[in-house]
Amino acid sequence: MQSLLYIFEINIICFIVLLFIFNYYNYKTIKRSTRERIFNHILLLSIGLCFFGFCLEFLNGKMFNLNHLILEIMNSLYYLSMTMIGYKWLNYVYICTFKEDLQTKVKRLLQIPILILMFLILTNHFNHFLFVIDSNNLYHRGMGIYIHWIISWFYIVLATIMSLYVIIHTKSKFQKKEILPYFYFVIAPIIGSIIQMYYPSSASFQVGITISLLMIFFNYQNNMIQKDPLTGLKNRQVLER
Repeated sequence: MQSLLYIFEINIICFIVLLFIFNYYNYKTIKRSTRERIFNHILLLSIGLCFFGFCLEFLNGKMFNLNHLILEIMNSLYYLSMTMIGYKWLNYVYICTFKEDLQTKVKRLLQIPILILMFLILTNHFNHFLFVIDSNNLYHRGMGIYIHWIISWFYIVLATIMSLYVIIHTKSKFQKKEILPYFYFVIAPIIGSIIQMYYPSSASFQVGITISLLMIFFNYQNNMIQKDPLTGLKNRQVLER
């Protein structure tokens, strides 16, 4: 009972923190660029992830009509949200580093793993490849869980490699400082993922994502402080560093 209460508290805290960032970010941002819209998508997906995680722990093992179906839907949405966070993060990092959106052809190629996951989710009810909800309405992982993790981490690792490449090859100290948080983003989620691999109901991935998004949010706030409010350009003192 205490461990269940702890998981509830973790998900609720992460949910509230992410909701605060979302509300503050949208309150301060009047004109939304593609970059800002994608960050909003990441926040909403992360909020959804915490909500699904909370519901899954609450409903797991409960016996009432339609709960079996609800658990299957909630788990499917949890899996998909986790992967979509990675995909959106890759898109966000690309825009932040190269100042342009991904080309349509590249997006379509990057969406192939998501389509594969969606196919696995849609067929999971029949083959239980990703997960199974038993007769007691208890969740169990399937053999395909590793494919889900690989697909999810493909995007985040690719974004990390991209940011590292730019950090190594750019000469501007300011640009390096601006991109460095995108490289560090991976640390908290990867620690959370490893913990969650061994303890599926630990909610550690949600904690990792929340910590990383807080870091990106603080970095965004810092960059806004260093900009001229009228022109939107960096202050001279910043550019001369």
